Amino acid sequence: MMARLLRFGLVGLLTTALAYAVFVGLIAIGIGYIFASVAGWAAPMTVSYLLNRRFTFNISGIAGPPTEMATFVIGSLLQLTLSLADYSLLMGALSLAPTPAFIINTALMAAFSFLFMRWVTFRAKLDSRASLASEPPS
Repeated sequence: MMARLLRFGLVGLLTTALAYAVFVGLIAIGIGYIFASVAGWAAPMTVSYLLNRRFTFNISGIAGPPTEMATFVIGSLLQLTLSLADYSLLMGALSLAPTPAFIINTALMAAFSFLFMRWVTFRAKLDSRASLASEPPS
């Protein structure tokens, strides 16, 4: 489990750097934080799916069945919704600057994302692999 969390963290660093660059870059040119947040979320989404599927959760193949990608997109949309609500609180109501708001939001969304991927998006593959490993040899 610790190795998986470490791999998730490495993927997260890469995708977070991409998200941060888009988010702060758009705010710097005068784009509002809501649009900047959506753009910063969308940019690393495909990278996150592919790297977490293969590297974090050790699922082979370039892509899974359409239902797997659909649940990933649903989880990502839920994450986006939570993230926007979080930014509305942090930057809107509490008037935090973009960087501290981004750091707080990233920690909360990372926890949500890992749990959603483990228990929803990739659950069928992980559960079937675990059940095959626990079957006695024939």
